[in-house]
Amino acid sequence: MPTMAPLYARERARHGHALLALEAVLTSCARSGVEVLPVKGILTARLFYRDPGERPIRDVDLRVRAGDLSLVEQTAQHQGWRLLSRSWAYRTLAFEVLGFLVEFESHVGPPGLCALRIDDMLRRARPSVAPLGLAHLQPEIHDHAVLLCVNAFKDKLIDAVPGAIRDLEILPLQAGFDARRFVE
Repeated sequence: MPTMAPLYARERARHGHALLALEAVLTSCARSGVEVLPVKGILTARLFYRDPGERPIRDVDLRVRAGDLSLVEQTAQHQGWRLLSRSWAYRTLAFEVLGFLVEFESHVGPPGLCALRIDDMLRRARPSVAPLGLAHLQPEIHDHAVLLCVNAFKDKLIDAVPGAIRDLEILPLQAGFDARRFVE
């Protein structure tokens, strides 16, 4: 049976690249007064897995308030990040930051799909250094669980990336996760 070490090493390197992009974004957005909430693979790879290389990453997913998107765009222009896409309808922005795709969204799923608001997620998030090794906001586990579920639902499960599905499989095993609270 072939070893997974080379594959994990490549993914670990991608996570290192993603972390550099995230640090640049967090630093620049903090200077602009924008609260940024990292979600999905950038966090789950370090929270849910023994080795981040086990969790593929394609982009850095962030949540911000819809009202902060114009500040994000101004910050991006000032920093020289290349705009890759903008959706007024979905209130999203995507940039290339240090050669890595970084996506800013202002809703949990498409607007109107989920009642969980980014304002509420940001209010319940806690400042942390772990697991990323840099200062960031850590989403409350049940808020993050809702976002992960909505993301997989949005992708109709069969089109969801394998890492997103695996995150959902191991989410209930995480410390602090309470199925009853999640259902509420």
